[in-house]
Amino acid sequence: MPIIMSDALTPLRLGLTGLGGYAGYVCDRVLAESENDAPAAHLLAVCEPEPDRFPRRVAELLARGVAVVRDFDELLNLKLDGVWLPLPIDLHLPFTERALGAGKGVICEKPAAGCVDDVDQMIAARDRARLPVAIGFQDVFQPAVTTLKRRLVAGEFGKPRSAQVVGCWPRSERYFTRNTWAGRIRRDGRWVMDSPASNALAHFLHLTLFLLGPTRAASARATEVSAELYRANAIENYDTCSMRFLAGDDDVPICVAYTHACAASIEPVVEIETERAQIRYVSGRHVEVRVGTNVEVLRLSPNPHHLMLRSFRGALHHATSNNGDGEALVASTLEMARAHIVAVNAASEAAPVIDVAPDCIQVVPSADQSNIQAIRDVVPVMKSLMARRCLLHDSRLASWSHPAGRMTINGYSHFAGPASSSGAAPPAATNPASIAATAAAAH
Repeated sequence: MPIIMSDALTPLRLGLTGLGGYAGYVCDRVLAESENDAPAAHLLAVCEPEPDRFPRRVAELLARGVAVVRDFDELLNLKLDGVWLPLPIDLHLPFTERALGAGKGVICEKPAAGCVDDVDQMIAARDRARLPVAIGFQDVFQPAVTTLKRRLVAGEFGKPRSAQVVGCWPRSERYFTRNTWAGRIRRDGRWVMDSPASNALAHFLHLTLFLLGPTRAASARATEVSAELYRANAIENYDTCSMRFLAGDDDVPICVAYTHACAASIEPVVEIETERAQIRYVSGRHVEVRVGTNVEVLRLSPNPHHLMLRSFRGALHHATSNNGDGEALVASTLEMARAHIVAVNAASEAAPVIDVAPDCIQVVPSADQSNIQAIRDVVPVMKSLMARRCLLHDSRLASWSHPAGRMTINGYSHFAGPASSSGAAPPAATNPASIAATAAAAH
């Protein structure tokens, strides 16, 4: 995948939506980038509909020469190369369309959208604008991942045989009440489908599908899903899941085990077994490649957002200089994000969300002064699924589990709604004027 990474290119003129939540973190990353010796981007402007909520941050930005505006259209009227959109999931499509229509490239946070229908509309908008759209799956911008993907596609390790993904990240009641869309299925008539598989832990299923993809720029497509979806918290969607996908032409099985309803963490791990190698991706640390008795370690960069900005700058330079399609140069494309959304949409269609019995849940104090609804013994159970390579119910380790729902998903292009509300009407269009007022709500 040719990605322009030259430091000789002019830094991007970047705009940002929001200062709250994850948007504040993104703001810090871009400001830090501006201080590099050869920055890939400079933050020129921020759209914050409620700047009075962030007086210190606004004062800091103004002192740095960063404009702060209240309206998204005002942001788009500025001389910017691109905008970063750390927005609620249901706003990804409309804000991406508006930015592209104004001639701006887009970095959109993950997931690309709540449903595959929205992703396809984003792809169409990107193609009309002939400008790049990058999705914030920062792992695929890692040089170690690029190297590993090249070697997998070249056949160095033989064909993939299986993959396992596990992640246990505790999330408190405050996490699920921090905004109006956390844990939600829909908001204001649009699909949100917030869950560990689509949001906080989405990176690792997305990464697995990418690594198993047939070419250097493509992800593997899931063709079948078996899913168990559970809920310990008082939310609409699930906080715990066990899934098995078949992916690619060879139907490689991918087992996924995620939970937010836990008292302890398991940092996300991806394991891929091929004909000649065992590959282990440890989030935030390194990639291990074991061939026989030889173990190779590929270190991960501590600053993937710098790599993302450099890649995005190269794509924009290519698109504007050559009137070409910049998307081919972006390491995290809408097509890759689509493969991930198809998988999680299909899982929700295949299986209803089942409430975990109260006697299987313990309330654990959280560091944020609220409580965690933790499923008893869920961490060792989820960890054991990697070794067993099976679904939760098949393991017989959880009394609260239920048989999986199954679905064939080849050619999937429309999300009909979750199993518990199948046949639901499609989401209504959202008024761009009204959603501009909610742009500050971030991941």
